[in-house]
Amino acid sequence: MEPKLHLSDYDFELPQELIAQQPLLNRDESRLMVIDRKTGLIQHRIFKEVPEYFGPDDVLVLNDTRVIPARAWAHPESQPDKQVEFLFVRELKPALWEVLCRPAKRVQPGEVFLFEKELKGLVREKGPLGHRVLEFNTEKVKEKLQEIGTPPLPPYIKRKKDDPRLKNLDRERYQTVFARKEGSIAAPTAGLHFTPATLEEIRKKGTTICYVTLNVGEATFQPVRVERVTEHKMLPEYFYLPEETAEILNQARAEGRKITAVGTTVVRTLE
Repeated sequence: MEPKLHLSDYDFELPQELIAQQPLLNRDESRLMVIDRKTGLIQHRIFKEVPEYFGPDDVLVLNDTRVIPARAWAHPESQPDKQVEFLFVRELKPALWEVLCRPAKRVQPGEVFLFEKELKGLVREKGPLGHRVLEFNTEKVKEKLQEIGTPPLPPYIKRKKDDPRLKNLDRERYQTVFARKEGSIAAPTAGLHFTPATLEEIRKKGTTICYVTLNVGEATFQPVRVERVTEHKMLPEYFYLPEETAEILNQARAEGRKITAVGTTVVRTLE
């Protein structure tokens, strides 16, 4: 099989009616497709049945990053009716943040933007592709985001910014049940379907569960702007591999035991 190197090789039809706009009541009742790599057999199952695929001496690796509510809206101090959406990418130093904004043409150096809860940002720098640097009137920007921000959902999930019911739902459900270390601006979505009960059942099978941390950042939102995918430049990401996890994995590999990495963030960290 020849490698698929062109962006157009990955085009496919995805009907709008198959894109869920809200999560199921129970995380582990999502659908699960299982592919047998030896036979090519495909099975359609329910995620709560995933413990059946684990056994004694297996290792399961999860990403324990925690999503911050990094999306918020503001308006220019002089134009209360002009709303701009901001995605808080990273803290450069206390009170100084790199952000993405849209529509970016409304956000120019020297302008002041007013957020909720008395948060105010002065545009210090203008960068390419919607990047800006804002200086805020407080160093407690993360605390303010906990009050005013929303999770930065993928663009194919539609939300009205003033819907409090969905805002609270998204804060709970766009987060894994094992999220511990705050720092991501998007969720490691492959882990969203695990519940405490699912994880406990996997442990009872004799499987070791260990953790890595990869903070999902701007690279997740970065569009591929080249036709040949090998020419796409990925942005850097922060990750942490604990010594305990490394020891567990090295021993499992030496003994030929099965290691299951949950999602691309874990795969990238282990690679």
